[in-house]
Amino acid sequence: SLYDWREKRLLSTADAGKQAIIDLAVNPHAPGREVEALSVGVRHVRFWSLSRGRLVGAKGTFTISNAGSRTMTSCAFTEAAGPGANGSKGVAKDVAFTGSRDGRIYIWRGTQAVSSVKCSSGPVFH
Repeated sequence: SLYDWREKRLLSTADAGKQAIIDLAVNPHAPGREVEALSVGVRHVRFWSLSRGRLVGAKGTFTISNAGSRTMTSCAFTEAAGPGANGSKGVAKDVAFTGSRDGRIYIWRGTQAVSSVKCSSGPVFH
């Protein structure tokens, strides 16, 4: 369900599936008054948007070869950043991150996992 807490009204509802949802992030950098959200859990990665008053979910797709566990324990969005330390390019626009049960951080562009990094021996939480 999506609520406008300032107006105290329900905007929309949607079925997220039968699997447990462990974390949810709303993109604070979405342009204008657009709604973008990401929910993750047991074999669950779904990107959400509000379209014509309806909450619409798109499943995340694992297309990378080193994908580990499909159970995600955390998620977050980032805004575009300028140059990073030592001349690196910084973080690209419209990037989301998920942390997995097996210690990987996945980097998402749109609904596609484009990369993952093993960073822990246990679940990744924020």
